[in-house]
This record gives sequence, C-alpha cells and structure tokens, in this order.
Amino acid sequence: MTIEDAVTVTTAGTTRNPSRIALLALLAVAALGFAACATATPEPTPMIEGITAVEPPLVPDNFTLVDQSGADVSLSDLNGKLTLLFFGYTHCPDFCPNTLDEFKRIRILLEDDAADVQFVFISVDGARDTTERMADYLKVRGVEDFVIGLTGDEADVQAAGQPFGLFFERNGTTTSATAYLVDHTTQSYLLDRNGQVRVVYSYTVEPDAIANNIRQYL
Repeated sequence: MTIEDAVTVTTAGTTRNPSRIALLALLAVAALGFAACATATPEPTPMIEGITAVEPPLVPDNFTLVDQSGADVSLSDLNGKLTLLFFGYTHCPDFCPNTLDEFKRIRILLEDDAADVQFVFISVDGARDTTERMADYLKVRGVEDFVIGLTGDEADVQAAGQPFGLFFERNGTTTSATAYLVDHTTQSYLLDRNGQVRVVYSYTVEPDAIANNIRQYL
C-alpha cells in the first residue's frame, strides 16, 4: 500500500561566476521549482514493502472471546476506534514478544493520536493461555495498561481468525503435552472505526512506517 506523504521540494543553489548558458539553465530550474511549490499537491511515496491495503475493506464476522480480566469482549465492542490486532501466544519465543514491543513503540510514535487506537493480542493457544496467564504475560511485557489480551478455546479462535486468513497449529517437532511451540501467522491487522479490516502489516515492517500508515485512518 502507498503512504501519503508530502514531497519536499528543494530549489537549486547558485554557483560562482556562471556562464550565460549555465545561468539560463539555473533560472529555468528555479522557475520550475517555484511553480512546483506553488501548484503541486502532495504525491504518494513509493510503496512500502509489507504494507498491504485491503480493497475493498473486509468485514469480518463478529466474535466473542475473553479478556485478561475475565470479561467477554466482542469484536463489535471495539468499534469507534482504530484497532491494531495480532494473533500470537504467551509462550512464543520471538515473534509475539517482539510484536508487543513494537506495539509500545507504535503507541509512542502516535503521540496524542494513540488515544484513538486500540491494541489487541489474541491467543492461538487457549489451552495454556488462561485469563490469568494472559494478565501476567502482558504485565511482564509492560503493555498491561493498553493492550487487550483475548483468549478462548481453539474452535472459537479458529472461527475468529478465519476471515483474517489466520493459520496456527502445534509445531510437530515438539512432543511435550505442556512445553510446545505453536506455528502461526505473524501479520498485524488494522481495523477501522467500523470494524473493517483495512491494512495488513507483515512482521518485517518497521514501527514508524506502521504509525505513519495508521494516521491515514484516524
């Protein structure tokens, strides 16, 4: 997806003792630069890899899961603000803690606009991620004051994630009943104020690019 940013127009500098031809060329460039400043509208920057607009916007089915305090939360309850949503699990060794750290950075970058954005972390490992475990994990990660952690049984999470193209399954190389890894999709999703999915961010996108993109939907 393209990100709308203003183009910075720079004017040519002067050189010492230019020839007549060089002076005419310089004046022509300066005139074009002035015209651009006077009439040009902001142009989009080149596409940023890993930011994908969902066109037309996707309207996912409503679902209800349980947050870290034990309260039921439906997707429709999030309407009214933007929502940045990620599917993961608390025993994840890399993608999930890194994404939550990036959520913190995005929130800082958004400054006052952060009040209009909700951050949601949905567990794909409901067997281990109880509400108590989710609450403790978010506290350890330092995001308990702004991230909504949701959990539920596998069927409910599968149904919730299906419109997003969610994939998750227990890693076949781990045989322990309690100490196992879960393979899962690592994208984050931006939902608008009406609960429509508008943008998909790959795991590799930098927080500043995500924050700049989010501002387009505020």
